[in-house]
Amino acid sequence: MGDHVKELMEDADEGTVWDAGGHRYQLEKVVGNGAFGIVWRARSEDGETVAIKKVLLDRRYHNRELQMMKVMDHECIVRLRDFFEKAGRKKDETYLHLVMDFLPDTLRSVALSHHKRRKRFQVEHIR
Repeated sequence: MGDHVKELMEDADEGTVWDAGGHRYQLEKVVGNGAFGIVWRARSEDGETVAIKKVLLDRRYHNRELQMMKVMDHECIVRLRDFFEKAGRKKDETYLHLVMDFLPDTLRSVALSHHKRRKRFQVEHIR
């Protein structure tokens, strides 16, 4: 695991509860990571499963992902439910957390599953 991912996982073990401006989320499992962040599967206080993407907030750049997600409302786009910032361990280090609907599968995993079974996508899966 790279140093960047290790930093993103600081103070975030399975079972940890993040307080977010009146909402609480219990972390369950890391479900993805990449160059810009890490994604956790978590449970909201009302019992719903959500995805929380944690990225380092760089004040030199305007966060376009958050800006776009705030205004997008479409059935084919993952919905932003909440967002919050938390201070990091280092001075002037802040992390942005995007709370979104959780999708258990990726397009890649669904496509591979269909390919292995030599099946075509059902019409309901294609929009």
